[in-house]
Amino acid sequence: MPSLTATQLLSLSVLLMSTTMSNSMPIHIQWEELFERQVSNCYPLSLDQAKQLPGWGKLEQYAKDTWGEGGWNIVTNPEDFRDRPANACIEVARVPLQWSQQPQCSKSTAEIQGKSVGATTKVAFDIEQGTEAKTSLSVTRSSSITTSVSFNVGFSLPGGLDAGVDTSFSTTLTNEQSKTTENTSGKISKQHYEFDNEDGKQCKMTVETSDCAATAVGRVPVVAKGFVWFNYEDRRAPKADPNGGEHYKYSASIEEVLNEAERTSWIEVQGPVNTVTKANYETNCVKAGAGKKAAPKKKGGEKEKEGGKKPSSGASAPPKKGAPNAEPKGKDPKKPGAKAPATKPPAVKPKPARK
Repeated sequence: MPSLTATQLLSLSVLLMSTTMSNSMPIHIQWEELFERQVSNCYPLSLDQAKQLPGWGKLEQYAKDTWGEGGWNIVTNPEDFRDRPANACIEVARVPLQWSQQPQCSKSTAEIQGKSVGATTKVAFDIEQGTEAKTSLSVTRSSSITTSVSFNVGFSLPGGLDAGVDTSFSTTLTNEQSKTTENTSGKISKQHYEFDNEDGKQCKMTVETSDCAATAVGRVPVVAKGFVWFNYEDRRAPKADPNGGEHYKYSASIEEVLNEAERTSWIEVQGPVNTVTKANYETNCVKAGAGKKAAPKKKGGEKEKEGGKKPSSGASAPPKKGAPNAEPKGKDPKKPGAKAPATKPPAVKPKPARK
């Protein structure tokens, strides 16, 4: 059984009380009746509004071709024929929005340190998580029918948002120029996480935030349906059946005479869409103090050569003990012309000064 709200529980209790206080047959409860029904998105269509339809001229011509010309009085929603009204409705489940400017998204990250849970080894994190979308739609062009009335309209966002946001929402839209409707869908809430941790380790969680902004546009169809009445001054039979019954009043079906485009007026909307998504994507636990590298220690007595230059990698290694006359690397003593390196450089005699 689905869960019930307080209002629905009250309605149910009243129904149950009526069964105990009445001697009539027991009431069979229909659960569906206890839930809110969808609000009607239809409003009566006046004659002046009907004349604003793109196909109104076609509707008048249909009456002339079917019942003839002459004096007539055209009406909608007459009191004596309530079973044949004329309405203007929004019947689409979702109105698809489009981007007039492509979404611009940015990401940022933050690290949150975990907190120890009492004397246990568990570590806890308290973070914000979820997605929230804010939409503000303004009427840039109102429909010529059902002006200044409000509809419950569903919208769907196109792709391109760098977020896990629900792409559909419902809001109340008023058919009035410059009228704005705002809607917030989704939710960002605080979440509590606990993890088992090893003794001596510190834990942190990386949280990523994604912000997106875009401008959406859309067209909401308001469609006429029902009947328009042509009341003639004289009784007459249909032209296709001259010997048939004669009447003063005839009704023309809007849906049968006009196609959908000919009986549709549009509400145009535009506005910004902003989304924020917060999500944790990494938890890392390391030993306390780990990750910091100590500076290398110099050997005692080691000094850099003059000018701070280090010996080149191509320098000869010093000779080993017991081999004072070892040849430098790369020289072959057996080859002719090879000379052993002098242990001491020859003394240089100073040149006599010129007179």
